[in-house]
Amino acid sequence: MSTMANGSGVVELRTEQAAVYMQRQVAAGIGVRYADARSYLTTHHGVPAPLTLEAVKQAGLRLERADLIHYGTDPRVMREKRAGDVLVQPIDEVAAAILALGWEHGQHRGVSDVFEELDGRYRHCDVYDALHDVLKSRRGPLYPHPIAFALVSEADRIEAVLEDPSATAAEVEAAEALLESHLIRRYREQHGHPDIRDEVELDGKRLRADLVDYQAREVIEAKAHARSFVGAVIQAAQYRHELNLALDERAIRFDRVVVLLPAEPHPGDVRFVNTLELNVDVVWEDGATFHRVRLT
Repeated sequence: MSTMANGSGVVELRTEQAAVYMQRQVAAGIGVRYADARSYLTTHHGVPAPLTLEAVKQAGLRLERADLIHYGTDPRVMREKRAGDVLVQPIDEVAAAILALGWEHGQHRGVSDVFEELDGRYRHCDVYDALHDVLKSRRGPLYPHPIAFALVSEADRIEAVLEDPSATAAEVEAAEALLESHLIRRYREQHGHPDIRDEVELDGKRLRADLVDYQAREVIEAKAHARSFVGAVIQAAQYRHELNLALDERAIRFDRVVVLLPAEPHPGDVRFVNTLELNVDVVWEDGATFHRVRLT
């Protein structure tokens, strides 16, 4: 057996294992998410986390195409099929609805993004098939720009990198930078912050703050993980110090540093930062809102 054939067999086995688990959960009325199935493959079958992504995706598509499960938009949980659930639609109709969303040149959407924008009018698997089989290679007057999409969401790709023990430091750094940029974007959209950054030079190295708020006189530093809170405080405090030195001739002074996190920091880290007396605020994301707490 060739290496390629053997590799295909391994993927098929993982896909079948994931499908069996997902069907069992759905039949029990529990419902299942992709993350649950990925965790199951790792915990019960020893599949490395990055290698579960493709198997679980294919298992979900296979079950949905057979109308054995329903994939919902909120909160992306697969459950048993019920009366009134959307049924299979002609693939050209689905493709036309996708195009009607509007696609600017260079715009990128994940399959799940497109599915949610269509508000559950079509099955998730049909959206996938329309993107992959109909629109991916279309060109011509009706399709002035190629449809750019990801077969898995960007969030899943980032997660796969961060879970991969063989990922290089550069790959991990790039994945975390994406998480931080998305966190900053959500924070700006909710609070109306302008996309302002500032740079200073320190020992020949450019220091760049994620955001600076000249009106509030704050330096804002975002991190991909709540566990990075303490380090982010020191980093932001250094930015503030250097910015204040560099901007002295403009009579501008930054008073506080703000650390932006995707989750609430550990209480022990908060207690420690309070002892530093660095004029710190911590902001963390909680669902669709951001909580802000002023420390010392």
